[in-house]
Amino acid sequence: LIIPIKSDALAVLDSLFAIVFIGIFLGMIMKFQLKSYSKAREVAIYQKNETEKISASRSTFFANMSHEIRTPINTIIGLDEMILRDDTISDEVAENAAVIQNAGIMLLSLVNDILDFSQIENKKMRIYEVSYNTQEMFSELISVIRNRIESKGLAFYVNIERTLPSVMRGDPKRIKQVLLNILVNAAKYTKEGSVTLTANAESISDKRCKITVSVADTGIGMSEEFLQHIFEPFSQEQADARSVYHGTGLGMSIVKKLVDKMGGMISVTSEIGKGSTFVIELPFE
Repeated sequence: LIIPIKSDALAVLDSLFAIVFIGIFLGMIMKFQLKSYSKAREVAIYQKNETEKISASRSTFFANMSHEIRTPINTIIGLDEMILRDDTISDEVAENAAVIQNAGIMLLSLVNDILDFSQIENKKMRIYEVSYNTQEMFSELISVIRNRIESKGLAFYVNIERTLPSVMRGDPKRIKQVLLNILVNAAKYTKEGSVTLTANAESISDKRCKITVSVADTGIGMSEEFLQHIFEPFSQEQADARSVYHGTGLGMSIVKKLVDKMGGMISVTSEIGKGSTFVIELPFE
């Protein structure tokens, strides 16, 4: 609608009115939008807090349940160990006891994975640095895993080089947990051939060094596609060759988190049918 304006004063007044009207109108729109945004933000914050509460309570539940479950499992394994040491039992009883022990150890491993994962998710996982004897740490690790590897008819090669310092500062419990997890997987997925553990050290400065530990096996290997997701929680390869093996899919995720917490790096190379090699680099004082 075009309205003729007879004077400049009326034109200025008309323009001023238009500016004021548009300003008030835009202000009302802005106020409405800000109010809507404020409400949406309050809802989002509330939902976020509720989600965090649910996640925290879930993690706490898993942690508490894992602690409660581990006690009877350890009791079962301990009593079963006493049965296996009894020379007077029959072969049938010994065979059944061995099955119970293997199942108990497997169940305990699953519970430990859930407990560690819940601690990591709750950011309660701690690395405690203490001085420890390198030779003792590797000796304990090897004594735990050797029988499991050699009982499958696999060769177990160990090459701990003399370049390793005799005493280092770190968390030996977590170091053994990382290496044991990888060695157990190597034994689990290798039907024939060997598992090789190698460790050496490289000086970084007068007081620090970088330890490189590798675990190589001649097992079934992994596809390139799966290698891209191997350190993600609950990731498991769906290939037929690996479908007979069961697990939580948390082991490698926990290993990666622990290595990161210790300031190290982990890498893996693998080829289906030819085996896998894990390499861990950790800095220590």
